[in-house]
Amino acid sequence: MPAALWYISAPPCGQCAKYHGTTRARNNRNYTFLDMVAIRLNRQGSKDRPFYKIVVVDSRARRDGDFIEQVGTYNPMAEGENYTLNLESVEKWLANGAKPSETVASMIKKARAAKA
Repeated sequence: MPAALWYISAPPCGQCAKYHGTTRARNNRNYTFLDMVAIRLNRQGSKDRPFYKIVVVDSRARRDGDFIEQVGTYNPMAEGENYTLNLESVEKWLANGAKPSETVASMIKKARAAKA
């Protein structure tokens, strides 16, 4: 489909033009207004030594694929408080309709309680 026809069917939305209405080079996925955004874990590290990034991602993307923004980290191997979270960025994405996974939702809840 020519680019001009695609933009007629789903024009970019001003503020979010970076993510909507464009084609990303690595996976050739077109982003439109109806895309679902999720906040979930992205696995890093080696075998038996997991480390996770907490990322904002298109819900259709692979678990360890491209992401929009990294908002924190989680290290299950560490003792005590084993996560970091940028609460301002998370709140911004939640206000815009992002859905967190169960694990990330519990981390957000703990971070809010610790901040208060």
